[in-house]
Amino acid sequence: AGQDIYFACQITGHCGAGQILKVSVEPTATPAPAPSGGGGGFCFSGNTIVDVLGKGPTSISNLHIGDQVKTNNNKYDTVYSFGHHNPNQVGEFLQITTTNKSVIEMSKDHLLLVSDGRYIPASALTVGYQLVTVDHASAVINKIKTVQRKGLYAPFTMSGTIAIGDDNIIASSFVTLQENQDMVTIFNVPIISAHTMAYLFESLHRMTYHSFGNKEESYSSDGISNWVEEPRNFFMTMLNSPSITYQIAILLPCIGVLALVNLMEVFYSTNGVILLLFLFSIVTAVRRHRQKAIYN
Repeated sequence: AGQDIYFACQITGHCGAGQILKVSVEPTATPAPAPSGGGGGFCFSGNTIVDVLGKGPTSISNLHIGDQVKTNNNKYDTVYSFGHHNPNQVGEFLQITTTNKSVIEMSKDHLLLVSDGRYIPASALTVGYQLVTVDHASAVINKIKTVQRKGLYAPFTMSGTIAIGDDNIIASSFVTLQENQDMVTIFNVPIISAHTMAYLFESLHRMTYHSFGNKEESYSSDGISNWVEEPRNFFMTMLNSPSITYQIAILLPCIGVLALVNLMEVFYSTNGVILLLFLFSIVTAVRRHRQKAIYN
């Protein structure tokens, strides 16, 4: 409600010295909170439809860790984490419509597979771009607009991909860390694709899920997975650092370590016995070589 304020006019010859004046003041409306801009740029909106094994088309808001969703090559993969999960936050998304009338919504930095085989951020797409479906068909973009939606969701799958919308369009589980860039670049030199970099980044997380199958996950106050938030902030700081020394001395070795961890993940997730046999064969070969050297 408004408030009435009374005061006495003291200006001679104006309205009569001492006349009591009343001013009514209405309270200023509290502005609505601004949208989050996609909550840091790595989410799908709650309107997104995915294909869940045993359930069929399902709203992404009803997706859970442990569910199996359709991904690239028309296969189903396990959802092992949500990089972002915040049902109550309002975000800004790009709504993309194809000529087949399929509608998908994601944050501007989210990566989508296009016909030339690259995963590029949604912000770099324009009308006429050909997205790719799980059947390797093309879905041509004919409209792009910005919308605001409640609910932010970023499911991570074992393959790092997920099929979305009525056409089952292939999207990455991940985002670019450099705006409008599909490659991780250091001083304008492309090093590795943003999708591959993010996939390597998640290797240890996937191995942990393989080992323990933990379906419980903790999130920050913004709904970002604690597996993701701090490491992501570190890599973004390094990528945006003005010092090439830091980037070469810290970032490049980190990429190498992540690649090694991913190699371990491949052996571990495929069949641990294969790794043991591989190591055993190496040890046996080394021993035989040493024995021959001794006898010779």
